[in-house]
Amino acid sequence: MHERQNPSERDSKMSECFTCNCDSPDACRSMNDKQPMKAAKAQEQTGYGTKKTRILITGGTGFIGNAAAMACQKAGHDVAVLTLPNDPNKPKLAKQGLHIIQGDLQTPPWNHIEDFAPKCCLHAAWITTPGEYMTSPLNTKLLEWSKAMIKDMCERGIKYILGIGSCTELFKINSSQSIPPYIFAKRELHQFMDQITKTYDNVKTAWARIYYPFGPGEPAEKLASFLIQKLTTGQTVTLNTPDAIKDYIYISDVGNALERLISLQHGGTFEVGSGKGISVRQLAEIIAKVIKKNPADCIVCKAQQDPCQTPIAENTSLQQLGWKPEISLEEGIQKMIEVLSRG
Repeated sequence: MHERQNPSERDSKMSECFTCNCDSPDACRSMNDKQPMKAAKAQEQTGYGTKKTRILITGGTGFIGNAAAMACQKAGHDVAVLTLPNDPNKPKLAKQGLHIIQGDLQTPPWNHIEDFAPKCCLHAAWITTPGEYMTSPLNTKLLEWSKAMIKDMCERGIKYILGIGSCTELFKINSSQSIPPYIFAKRELHQFMDQITKTYDNVKTAWARIYYPFGPGEPAEKLASFLIQKLTTGQTVTLNTPDAIKDYIYISDVGNALERLISLQHGGTFEVGSGKGISVRQLAEIIAKVIKKNPADCIVCKAQQDPCQTPIAENTSLQQLGWKPEISLEEGIQKMIEVLSRG
C-alpha cells in the first residue's frame, strides 16, 4: 500500500526518532517560538532560488513522496525534503538536486525549515512497511506528531498543506471489529486537516487518497513486484483472491497528480487512481504475457473472497484540474520489468 518516506508516510520502517544533526542544536531548540517564515530572509541567507514556490515534503525518500518531489521539481518548484539523518537514501536526494533538511516529525528542525521558508507542504511521511503498517502502534504516534507539526506549520506561515491518505480509509469495518490503527489514524488526520481551515483563515488544506500505486522502486513485497519476481524466475504463483478488484495507478501519475494539486493549491479531498478496476488474476495474466509465458502454466487460482474490497477511484475532480493518468497498466508493468532486468 502506499506511497503512501518510506518516511521521515515514511514509506520505510520507522522504529525510532532522531533530532536534527545540525551544528547548532541550541539554535534548533530556540526556534520553538513560532515565527512566520520570511522568504526574503531565506534567499539572502541561504541562497535558495526564486522558482515558482518552495515546497517542503515529509517522506520524500519514500515511494510516493519521492515521485511527488520529482514531479514538483520538474514543474519548476524549489523542493526540500525532510528526512532522517540516518536515511540511506539521502545520497539519492542529493543526486536528484533536492534540498535536504535532516530531522523528524516529533522534533522538527524549525530553524532549517525557517531558512528554506516553504509556502506549501506535502505531508507524506508515514509507516508503510508491508505486513506491519496496518496494525503498528507507531500509527498513533505519527498521528500525534503530524497534528502538532501541521499546527506549527500554520502558525509559521505555510499557506497550503496536502496530506496523503489511502483507499484503505474506505474499508468497511464490521461493528464487531476494531478499526486498524492505520485506518483510524488516517481518518483522524483527514478530519483534523479539514478543521484546520476553520481555525486558520489564511491556510488551505487538501487530502489525496491514493489507491494502489505501482512502479519501479516500490517495495519488493507489493503485489506487482512479487508477481514479476516469481514469474520471471520461472516459478508458479498461487493467487488466494484472484477475483479481487483493485485500482492500480502508475507511480509517476501519482506524482503528477500531487504536483497538480500543489501547483494550483486546490483544497478538498481527491482520489488518486486510474478510475479503472482490474482483478488480481488479470494483473498476473498481463505480467505473464509481457514476459511471454502462458498464464495457464504458471498461475494457480484459489477461490477465496477478498476481505478488503475497495471501490474504484472517482478521479473526476482531479481530471477537472487538468490531470489524467498517462501510463497504462501494461506500459507500467513493462517499465517495471525493464528496470528489474537491469538489476
